[in-house]
Amino acid sequence: MQLITILLALTAILTFASGIAAWAGSKKTDKKASKYFAISMTFGAIWTLAIMMFIALKPEDTALAPIAIFGIYIPAMFMDICLM
Repeated sequence: MQLITILLALTAILTFASGIAAWAGSKKTDKKASKYFAISMTFGAIWTLAIMMFIALKPEDTALAPIAIFGIYIPAMFMDICLM
């Protein structure tokens, strides 16, 4: 396993954990905004995992490339929507 793959996996875990921590540690009045932040960070973790998958593809894995590309674009779109 390459170092970049390990770092991306750790980034995805920390991104997801920061969203959950922000939601769990927020005041009752801020729960709605922190819920959207947690959802956005979940999509950010999925986005990071999709980048990790795309980087780890071998040249003969052409069937998995569209899945990785959709995994890069679609979660980024939802992440932006949740942050708006």
